[in-house]
Amino acid sequence: MSSTRSWSKSRQSDNTNKQLAEVLSQLANTLNTNQTPTPNTNSRGTKACISDTFSGTEPDKLNNFLFQCRLYFHVNPVQFNTDIAKINFAMTYLTGVAQDWFEVGFNQEDQGILQDWPSDWNLFVDELRRHFGLSDPIGEVANILDNLRMKPSNKISTYNVDFIRYASQLGWGNSVLCHRYYQGLSNRIQDPISTWEQGKPTSFQNIYALAMTIDHCYWERDCECHCARQVEKEALESHSRKQGKASTSGSVTASQSKANLSLAASSAKNLPSKSSPSPAPKKQSNTSWVDLSSCYDSRLKGLSQETTLVLSNTRELDRVPSTE
Repeated sequence: MSSTRSWSKSRQSDNTNKQLAEVLSQLANTLNTNQTPTPNTNSRGTKACISDTFSGTEPDKLNNFLFQCRLYFHVNPVQFNTDIAKINFAMTYLTGVAQDWFEVGFNQEDQGILQDWPSDWNLFVDELRRHFGLSDPIGEVANILDNLRMKPSNKISTYNVDFIRYASQLGWGNSVLCHRYYQGLSNRIQDPISTWEQGKPTSFQNIYALAMTIDHCYWERDCECHCARQVEKEALESHSRKQGKASTSGSVTASQSKANLSLAASSAKNLPSKSSPSPAPKKQSNTSWVDLSSCYDSRLKGLSQETTLVLSNTRELDRVPSTE
C-alpha cells in the first residue's frame, strides 16, 4: 500500500510539473510577444504637406483642399486616427473668411452654444461645403463638363483626368457620357473614330479605350517623324560642312596655282628666248645700213665708168672715115 501511495504521489507531482512547465512556457511566449516591437505605422520620415491654404473666396478650390487633407491623413494614419485631430489640422490651413467663420463657432461654444462639427469630420466637411463651396455643385460641374475640350497639342491623358473628375460627380448614364466624351475629343481622334470599321462605339468604356489607342498611335508616329526629321537635318548639316571644306580647299588651290603661274611668267621674262634671236644693238644696225649704201655707190660708179667707156668708143668710131 505504501508503495502504491508513493507511486501515485510521484505521478501527481510529475503532472503538476508538466502543467507548471506549460504555464511557464505560455507566459514566456506572452512576454516575448509583448516585448516584440510593433512596426511604427506613423511614418515621420514621409514628407507630406498641404501645399495650399483655403480662404473661402474661391469655391472651386474647396475640393482640391479637401483632397490634400485626406491625402495627408492617409500618409499619417496614426497621427490622425481621430476626427478631432483631422479637424484641428485642417483648421490650421484655413485663412480669411473661412477661418473667421469657424472661429465664431468656437466662440459660441464658450457661450454654451454647442456645435456638432468640431468632433465629426464629415460634419466639418459639410459645414465647409455649405458656406464656402459651390452654390450649385451639380450644375457647375455639368457646365464645366459640357465645355470641356481636348487641346490638339496635349495627350489624351490630360483630357481623361479632367473628364473623369467631373463625370464622377454626376449621375449621367453610359450613353450620355459616351456622347459627351466624343464631343470633347480633338479632331485627330474624332476622325478615326467616326470612320472605324466596326462602327462608332456606343458605350463609354469602348469609346474611351478606342480613343486611348488612337492617341497612342498618333504620338508614336509623331515620335518617328521627329526622329526622321532629326536624322535628315543632321545629314544636311554634314553635307553642307563637307561642301564648305571642299570650297575652302579649292580656293586655296586656285590661289596657289595663280601664284605659281605668275611666278613662272616673271621668271620666263627674265630668261632669254631660245627660238628667236636677240635683237642687234642700234650701233651695229646703223653700220650695216652704211655698208649697204657704200656697196650700192661702188656699183653705180662701176656702171657709170662702163657707160662712159662705151660712149667714148662709139664717138671714136664715128670719127673714122669711111673707105667707100
